[in-house]
Amino acid sequence: MTEFLELPVGIENKRINGINDPKLLQVLVEENNEPLATVEHSRIFKPSQLSKGIHQEDGTMSLRESVRQALADAADSLPEGYGFVLIEGYRSFEEQLKLYYDTVQKVGETEAGKYVSDPRKYSPHVTGGAVDVALVKIEGGTVTLCDVGNNFFEHNESALTSYKNLTAEQTANRQLLQRVMEEHGFTNYPFEFWHFSIGDILDAFARGKVAKFGAIRAK
Repeated sequence: MTEFLELPVGIENKRINGINDPKLLQVLVEENNEPLATVEHSRIFKPSQLSKGIHQEDGTMSLRESVRQALADAADSLPEGYGFVLIEGYRSFEEQLKLYYDTVQKVGETEAGKYVSDPRKYSPHVTGGAVDVALVKIEGGTVTLCDVGNNFFEHNESALTSYKNLTAEQTANRQLLQRVMEEHGFTNYPFEFWHFSIGDILDAFARGKVAKFGAIRAK
């Protein structure tokens, strides 16, 4: 199924059909060299810290400093008893390229291009400006993933931000996640309800701006 990112009125070419859409790749990048910073926050957790409800391995907990701050501010604004699990932040070029190749072998290049970016072209996570994040409930010492209708974060129809075949609880949890993230400057990628970014090509395209974060390559 094809999903489109609708952009503010006045911006031409308002739709994308994947993370490596040629329109995205035309966005200019003026790298500002903002450093990576480690995410440390009492309401932001690694997958391994959850008591149950997630089957993801720990990803990196590093982001560009301003993105780390925006995520921390978003966590602070959540209702009492809620937090985030940061599934993945910054991902190295080499890790992303391996992930892309593995996905292409499994599902083919066209389908892979919706969900896994080719870092030789552009990859949100390699910029340090993107997060895969989900909502959690914090009760005493127990941290559990909120039900969002796709708790395995699988790439199928239910991964779409616009997916409607959800219970009232699942809908409310997705809406809370999206509202809080957008209120703190993040742009959602519509093929993955859990993926948000600031300052990268996707975010810049949505806002009609120049991207400030390009790929971080090992020196």
